[in-house]
Amino acid sequence: MPPEGSILTRICKILWQAISKCCGSNSSDDMEIKSCLDRAKQENGGSFLTEHVEQVKCLARIVPVLCCMIMYWTIYAQMQTTYILQGERMKLVYNSFTFPVASLSLFNNFSLLLLIPIMDTIVYPYLERKGYNLTLLKRIGFGMFLAAVSMAVAAGVEVARKNIMQDGGYNTQVIANASYNASTLSVFAQIPQYFIVGASEVFTSITGLEFAYSQSPKALQGVVMGLFLLTTGLGSYVGSLLVIIVNAATKGHEWFPDEINEGYIEYYFILLSVMMIINLGIFCIVAHYYTYVQYGILNPEPPPDYGAVGKNSESPDIKLNGEGFDQRDKAVLLKDGSLSESEI
Repeated sequence: MPPEGSILTRICKILWQAISKCCGSNSSDDMEIKSCLDRAKQENGGSFLTEHVEQVKCLARIVPVLCCMIMYWTIYAQMQTTYILQGERMKLVYNSFTFPVASLSLFNNFSLLLLIPIMDTIVYPYLERKGYNLTLLKRIGFGMFLAAVSMAVAAGVEVARKNIMQDGGYNTQVIANASYNASTLSVFAQIPQYFIVGASEVFTSITGLEFAYSQSPKALQGVVMGLFLLTTGLGSYVGSLLVIIVNAATKGHEWFPDEINEGYIEYYFILLSVMMIINLGIFCIVAHYYTYVQYGILNPEPPPDYGAVGKNSESPDIKLNGEGFDQRDKAVLLKDGSLSESEI
């Protein structure tokens, strides 16, 4: 197919024309137009093909789902930020060995490696046999719930860590030439929060990729996948913005100071958990009104049956003892000597 220019440019043009026509039209014929985007169709006086407008309408259905995933990535990003800060102030030294706090993310990976085959080969097929359809959006929503649980667990670990320190259970440990007052609570107490985040990734992240790919038309799959990846970056920025807002609102008693032993990072974890639950509620509303779409590209037509007798095909049939053979079959048989020209 010849190049058609930038898809993003075309999407913007369709949106602009649809909005312009929607705001400036007072015709009585508008009652027959179901959507504002339909005004950009050539059949309704617009400049664009119906196929291109329908693609934008599909994109408009997917975007709200992707927007609800931004908060999930905010929580996911805590593994590389607050979880590490918390772990640095827990017991890392065992005899002469200092356990690398960042290596706890291995339990996130272990959770993925363990749960993906279990869900794909056991749980999902079992639920289908029982007549329960665990749709893509239901899976994503359950993963969001697990992310909120992970934050609640992290808050509980932080409370326990500080209580032990207040009771005198702390020491000074040196990590990368930096000294920290660390609780005697083992860093392995963080394993559940890492494991639960990994479990949430099985449902939200992996299923989200499947949703983004399967629910977008072929021409927009690259755009939709790009938007999905964009939500991961936006999630990190939202987390940083929340820290700035929270510290400004709690000035003098910051929840998230430079030294978290002097702050209230457990409140920050609880805030993220509550925000995730609220986000999940919004997501449930969006999911309730979402209509799944199946495109022909997911169910390709079977190849033509070249060997069928009496059917039209791209390759001419040749009769041999009542059976259909095409030109490729003939060439092979002639080459190996099992067929002569006189037998055809």
